[in-house]
Amino acid sequence: QPGKDSLGSTVEKLGRHLIDGVVLIPLDHAAYHNRIFPKQEFVYVAKEHVGVYPVGFYYPKKSRLTKVFDDQIRNIQSTGLIDFWLRRYGDYDFFQKQESGGGPRKLSNSHLAGGYQVFLGWLAVSCIVFGLELLSVRCAWLRRLFEAIMEQGGCD
Repeated sequence: QPGKDSLGSTVEKLGRHLIDGVVLIPLDHAAYHNRIFPKQEFVYVAKEHVGVYPVGFYYPKKSRLTKVFDDQIRNIQSTGLIDFWLRRYGDYDFFQKQESGGGPRKLSNSHLAGGYQVFLGWLAVSCIVFGLELLSVRCAWLRRLFEAIMEQGGCD
């Protein structure tokens, strides 16, 4: 069976509930273990991370390998191989699922309800003002009121 070194056997014992406790292991190690034994020896991961270990390459800036490494990394990234590796080996399904992701979603009528309400409000206001303008042709006092508003600079 894969991963049966001392750390792997400890994770296995945790998954089988033979020991009780906490083990500090890389997140990828727990993800791999949970992919191999999803039902028998499932290991839960805490939400808090104790340490982060990024992978990186360090080489001198004036090295002849700089262009070669950069080209290779760009090729791997552009082909989608890194995403493939993450999908295949990075099984992080043991985290709690969030109901709604941060990504884009289709707009629905419930999203646009506020916009519809504002639109209908301003439509009602504009219809009332238009009706008053039509009525001002027949009512002299309403026409004088509108003219007074126009003279004071209320509307240009």
